[in-house]
Amino acid sequence: MSSNLIYAVMRRESAFRVDAVSDAGAQGLMQLMPATADKISAQLQSTGEPIDASEFNSAQYNIQFGAKYLRLLSDDFAHQGPLILAAYNAGPAAVSRWLEHGETLPLDVWIARIPYAETRRYVIQVITNWIRYATLAGAPLPDLQLSIPAGLRAASDSF
Repeated sequence: MSSNLIYAVMRRESAFRVDAVSDAGAQGLMQLMPATADKISAQLQSTGEPIDASEFNSAQYNIQFGAKYLRLLSDDFAHQGPLILAAYNAGPAAVSRWLEHGETLPLDVWIARIPYAETRRYVIQVITNWIRYATLAGAPLPDLQLSIPAGLRAASDSF
């Protein structure tokens, strides 16, 4: 997962505050919900990585868990940045529902039609941050395609 994307998410989620806690209960730099952190911890432990789920609030684990979650969403949504970000904010099931009626739309129109105003703003703000960090790092800009691959849906057991 691109470090520039991780920085962009952290900037939007917590303004780089390790101790950030949202009204909904999301915690840390990457603003993970405890239930999501538990699932990610279980996945990491199943691969043999020594993970202490109770530490997901520490900067190290919170970033590790958030990056893992972004990778999982990336796999579900064919590495399409805006879809990954919408799923990070609203959940993969919501994005799958929105794609059922919008996958033939150009991506910018699909984003404009996201039914949650917060998620629409979130996607745009994180993409803006992502481009900013890539530019500052002299890295390639995110490859934002205007078409959505057909048939993308999160797995039924997705987060």
